[in-house]
Order: sequence, then structure tokens, then C-alpha cells
Amino acid sequence: LNDLSDASFAATANGSLYVGQISSAPATGLSNVTLGGGAGKVMSSGTDNTLIGSDSASLLTVASHNVIVGSDSAAAITEGGDNVLIGSDVIIGKGADVSAGTVRSVVIGEGATGNNESIAIGQGVTVSNNELGIGEITLNTTGYEDQTYYLPIKIKNSSGNMVQYYIKLWT
Repeated sequence: LNDLSDASFAATANGSLYVGQISSAPATGLSNVTLGGGAGKVMSSGTDNTLIGSDSASLLTVASHNVIVGSDSAAAITEGGDNVLIGSDVIIGKGADVSAGTVRSVVIGEGATGNNESIAIGQGVTVSNNELGIGEITLNTTGYEDQTYYLPIKIKNSSGNMVQYYIKLWT
């Protein structure tokens, strides 16, 4: 770690490694790895966490056994364990993309595109603001060709309650 002026690895860090600007190491934390400016800067205790990205775990004060990747990816929780949290935007796949300025979207699949607070899953699926788009769904029908298939979905109704509906796929 020569010439890394913002890196810390010392007995006072309780076996943890901090790379990037941090305000302080967790007082009772053990074996944490943080990479990025402010990653884990508010943790008062925690064990075996891996935090990557500027201000990842920005509110997380008590945590153990988490993997947190991306800026502000744990901005809504203060404690937790055994979680995998990935950024405000999640983009997976060759050519997957989000529009400029997009926030809180999940885009998975080759050529899938999304916009603000949207979820696009599948090859070439494109969605706009607050939309869900799912590409081809394949169900194994061997031996069951004479049955009706339904896709269960849950939707929040106007009263704020989650209601389960079924979409008939085929008979």
C-alpha cells in the first residue's frame, strides 16, 4: 500500500482495510473492507462487511456480513446483516442502458433499456418512467399441454394494499 495516502490498515482498524477518504473506522468493527470515498464512514460497529463505492452504506451504523456496491446503495437502512445491496441503478448485460439522469432503475438483459424508477428484464426490452417490462417467459410444458397456465402478479391497489392477480398465459 505504498503511496496511498488515504489508505488505512492498522491495529486500530481491528483487522479492517479502508481505501479512500473515511471519517473514522468503526469502533468495534472487525474485518471490514471499504473502497471509495466515504464508504462505511458512519458505521459504529460491523463485522465482515465489503463496501465499494462513494458513500455506499451512507446511513448504515450497525451491520455485519453485507456486500454493498454502489453510491448510496444502502441509503435507506441503518442496520442489517447478510444482505447484498447494489446501487440506485442496476445495469446488467451487453448493451444494457439507462437514459441520462435515470434514477432507481433495474435493467437486465442484452440491449434492455430503462428510464426513471423502471424495471426492464429481457433481451431488447425497453420501458419508460415507472414501467415494468419483462421479455420472453419460457415455461416447460412437457406433459402439461392440456392445462391452463397463469402468471401471478402482485399490484398495489388504490388503497395501498398489495393484491394478487393472475394473467392467463394460455390454455
